This record gives sequence, structure tokens and C-alpha cells, in this order.
Amino acid sequence: MDRDAQRQQSARSPVHRLVPERSDVHVGRRPPRARGGQVSVVSPNGPASARRRALLSAIGAACVCAPARSALAAAASASASASAADRTIADAATPIASDAHRDAGANTGAAPRIICLDWRLTELLVSLGVTPVGSANPDGFRAQFPASPLPRSVVDVGLIFQPNLELMRALAPSLILATPAHASLMASLERVATVRVIGSPGSGKPYADACADLRALGALLGRPTQAQRAIDATDAALDAWRDRIAASPRAAQRPVLVARIVDPLGCRLYGSTSLYGDVLARIGVRNAWHADVNGAGFATVSVDALADLQDAILAYFAPLPVTVSRAMSQSPLWRMLPVMRPGRQVALPSAPPNGGIASAAAFAASLSTALLALAADRPSDARGP
Repeated sequence: MDRDAQRQQSARSPVHRLVPERSDVHVGRRPPRARGGQVSVVSPNGPASARRRALLSAIGAACVCAPARSALAAAASASASASAADRTIADAATPIASDAHRDAGANTGAAPRIICLDWRLTELLVSLGVTPVGSANPDGFRAQFPASPLPRSVVDVGLIFQPNLELMRALAPSLILATPAHASLMASLERVATVRVIGSPGSGKPYADACADLRALGALLGRPTQAQRAIDATDAALDAWRDRIAASPRAAQRPVLVARIVDPLGCRLYGSTSLYGDVLARIGVRNAWHADVNGAGFATVSVDALADLQDAILAYFAPLPVTVSRAMSQSPLWRMLPVMRPGRQVALPSAPPNGGIASAAAFAASLSTALLALAADRPSDARGP
């Protein structure tokens, strides 16, 4: 099952119904094991497997001796009576400094020690200028989210849905960031630290959703100004690319087909409800794909489906697998496609389909630059051969 399919499956969890059913799933490396916390939900619009949950709870219990269990229960009880409001959505949107002091023993005003279990949320943290102490599979994040540099000091806490709870506890976090898709892990995560869930509704406008989540995260961490500043800068960059493309009619004359080519015979094409499609609309470029897409905003099609797209420019993500590169240059099926005519393809650096505003800005910059360069090289007959 690929990442996008896992994302949709995980997002159907029945827990935390106040948060929209949405998640971003990534596959990494590493296993589990297990501190006392609480869960609250952060959403810009308002406040699994039972077997896995039972197993993780059992593992956590096995890792803590009886006296420690009593201490944890006492601490959890004291924390609950001291601040019952911490379980509310309204309180979840307040700065986390007091939680950091209470849960991690940090000095008042000290930066919270954050563990992030989702790559998109990690990107949003970086956009705020915050570095987590731990992240799920940070090497995978660095490979797939190149627009958001993550320091090597960030500790790998395991897989996104199979974090190493013992290692997480050793890092003494004051806050764990999760998504609604982590509902089955909540009981285990609560024993490590305070858990906050960030998730915006699936509005069909992923860029707008990312902005909403960034504002929620900024409010949670006491950085609303930094959040708005990052959003304003990204909006300004997208507007600037829109103006440049509008000033070069050839650059926007053809619709663009955004594709992730997965093998010699198949590819994913992204519609208007994907992050790529949302960015295309914002920079004034038409999307060539109007057929049905799945909940993640893309359709998986065979290569021959591209034969009907007579006037499109193919924008694909590189590098390609060797077998795909060979097929595109040598296969009769590929060579007969209109998008394979000279001047009808642009290769783009990888950008994640489930990214935040930094990934959106990077995609807009690479696509706009490629289209402007293609327009400059195009002959006077803009329709091409």
C-alpha cells in the first residue's frame, strides 16, 4: 500500500471526532516501547486499531515497575486537578510555556521540548523557526521535504505510527505533536507527555489548510506573529510568480499536467484539490487534469490516458527511476504521446504532495521558472510541433 493510500485509511479513525478526518502518512524506520500527559485537540475551526492500542499499552505497562506506575498515576491525578481546562480546545490554542514547565520540569519561559510525529507538522514547525528535539524518521523527512532543512541534532524517534515510546520518554519532551490519524496511539503517547493534535478540515484547498494549521500551531506555541509573517511571505512569493507568468503569455498558454511517474506504464496525475493544483490556481496556470481524483487529490492512470491531452505541458518530478527514463525515451507508447513532443515537458525537483507552505512555495518557484524558460525558448508558433 503506498503512502497516499495509508493516509486515507488511517484518517478514518473513529477517535477525536472534533477534528477533521485527515492525515499525512509516511513510512520510515524503527519499532516501539514507554510519563504522564494529556491530550487536547487543536483545530483552526474548532476543538484504529484496537489490537495495536492494546499491544502498545501492554508494552508501556511492562516497561514501568509498580512503584513507578503509582508515581505516574499520582502525577497524572495532580496534573488533572491542577488544570482540567488543559483538556479543552480553547486552552490548546494558548502558548505552551506553562505545559513545558509542568510536564518537563523546565524553567519558566524555556522553549518547549517538542517531539513531532508527522512530516507535514514538522515542516510547519520549521516554518515557525522551531526545531523539535525528536521527529519520526527525520532522514525520510529530509529526503522528501527538501524545502525545510532539519538539523542533524533532531533525534529519530521511530516510525510515524510506530514510535519508540521509551526513547521518546528519555528525551523528556514537554509536548508531542500528532494528527487525528494517531488516535489509536493516544493512550500510549499520553503516558509520555502532553499531546496536542493539529488537523484542519479537508477543504479541497490544501494550501489554505496548511496556512490554517500554521496559524493554529503558532497560537499553540506562542508564535502567532511568526506564523502570519511566514504566510504573508509565501503569499507574496506566489503573487510575484503569478505576475511574472501573466507578463509572459506563452508561459501560461498551455495547461499543465502535474505528474508523478511511478513506473513505465503508470503515473499519478494531480487535480485541483491537490496541493499542486491549489498552487497552479494561485499562480495563474491552468490544470490539464479535470477527471476524477481520490481523496488525496490525484488519479492513478495508465500512460495511454495521456494520449487525450493534446495541448498540455507535462510537468513531472525528477529524478525518475531508470526504467521510466528509458521508457520515456525509447518506448513507442511514450513517444506517440502529444506531451512527449519537443518543448512539451519540464522536469521539477521533488516536492511532497502533502507538504505545507514551504513545499508549496518551492513547487511554485520551480514550476514557474521552468515554464518561463520554456516560453523563452519556444518558437513564434506557441502551439509547437
